[in-house]
Amino acid sequence: MSVERVSANVIISGVGLYTAETSKIVHEIRQNLSVFDVNGILQNLPATIVEDISADKAKEIKGRLEAAGCTVELILGD
Repeated sequence: MSVERVSANVIISGVGLYTAETSKIVHEIRQNLSVFDVNGILQNLPATIVEDISADKAKEIKGRLEAAGCTVELILGD
């Protein structure tokens, strides 16, 4: 029995009232981006936040973003 690794992309399609919290979460996930870049991403939605991560990690990120008031989609791949 083989175990398949499912990858996922996390896409934010909407930001709620807690934009500062959303910005903080995205910056934690994408540490290579400046705060200015993160704000630019959040102003041009929908935006892919991370690509090709494990489905479990994607679900964790989705939960954090939804708690901050975001509308989030997961796109599952192979």
